[in-house]
Amino acid sequence: MPITLLKIRYLFLAIVIVPPLAAHAQPPTLTANQLASIRGLIQKTMDSHLAPGASFAIGLGGTIAWSEGFGYADVENQVRATPATAYRTASIGKPMTATAALALSERGKLDLTAPIQTYCPAYPAKQWPITARDLISHSSGIRHYEGPNADAEAFNSHHYDHVSDAIELIKRDPLKLQPGTDMLYSTWGYVVLGCVIEGAAHQEYRSFMRKTIFDPAGMSATRDDDPRALIPNRAKGYVLEGDVLKNSRWSDMSSKMAAGGWIYRSGLDSLPERLDGRRFGFCAHDEEDARAVPASPGNHRQLRPRMVHR
Repeated sequence: MPITLLKIRYLFLAIVIVPPLAAHAQPPTLTANQLASIRGLIQKTMDSHLAPGASFAIGLGGTIAWSEGFGYADVENQVRATPATAYRTASIGKPMTATAALALSERGKLDLTAPIQTYCPAYPAKQWPITARDLISHSSGIRHYEGPNADAEAFNSHHYDHVSDAIELIKRDPLKLQPGTDMLYSTWGYVVLGCVIEGAAHQEYRSFMRKTIFDPAGMSATRDDDPRALIPNRAKGYVLEGDVLKNSRWSDMSSKMAAGGWIYRSGLDSLPERLDGRRFGFCAHDEEDARAVPASPGNHRQLRPRMVHR
């Protein structure tokens, strides 16, 4: 089954958030025994999953109390993982896109209950209407990877300049279920949501994410995972075939940009004061908005370095 270090089998990002301390208080630290226990747990977990590398950070009192890399960002060239190693977000990008959609809803620019063609005419109307809420909650009925082209879709080799361009790959397919009646995890549903965001914001998706989500959250190192770009400290990708680690197949994430095509430096972009619930996260102000928050991603088809917040 494919995995990755950037692309590691599991990329673990451990963040502990506590309320900021008073200005005069001394920032808390971790004891030697605590660090020894943390490192032991990390190594044991990585060994059990045959993970080639990972980066961790722990925040206490509004500051990074500890960050460290484990294993390798590049196994072949023996490049160690560090807090500056850049990992692909994989499907953790979906909650980021959902956050952007809900931000547009709060501003009155996106009606979560309107047919998505209001904002994304590139996706044609189907036998049932689909709303942005359906897309966010994985209940739109839009399929996931399947059929004879499933492998090619998961490991796309074509570059798309705009999120709406990739809709061509799935726009002719019928829905798998009536929207809102059941959950069906769908990467393609989030690709369509990216198109909806562009239409509602009247702004290119990546630019909107930068201005609305990443810059306010202090995530200056987060960017699109363009395989053609020279990105400092980018971890390489790997797959496991049995218990043998091999290089992952090449994939251009632009086909599913809004579903997880970002790259992220866990030790530098995860500043605790930015992740205390006030600057970044879902904004569910009432019961209707709460229903729009997506379930936890469950895509394990391609295990790119994904971040597991625990």
